[in-house]
Amino acid sequence: MPVTAPYNLAPSTQQRRVVDALAASPPKLPLLQTENIVHDGGGLELRNPYLYRFVMDHYVPRMESGFIVGYVKYEVRNATGAEITAEIRI
Repeated sequence: MPVTAPYNLAPSTQQRRVVDALAASPPKLPLLQTENIVHDGGGLELRNPYLYRFVMDHYVPRMESGFIVGYVKYEVRNATGAEITAEIRI
């Protein structure tokens, strides 16, 4: 990822560049959340809607040892035979 802190990806052009790079080579097990300092109280969905949409479309979040990591959706679906869905409220 060109910028390692999603908090710094406010411009939509940066977000699109990162999403394009992730789509070309998606990580197998991304770290989605840890104890980050968020100064304005806005989460990823507010500050980075393009990146948030990509994550929600491609990964299943799971808590692992105090961190939220993402598992690739199609791999989880193929392993379990179940479709994973999440509601996104706007």
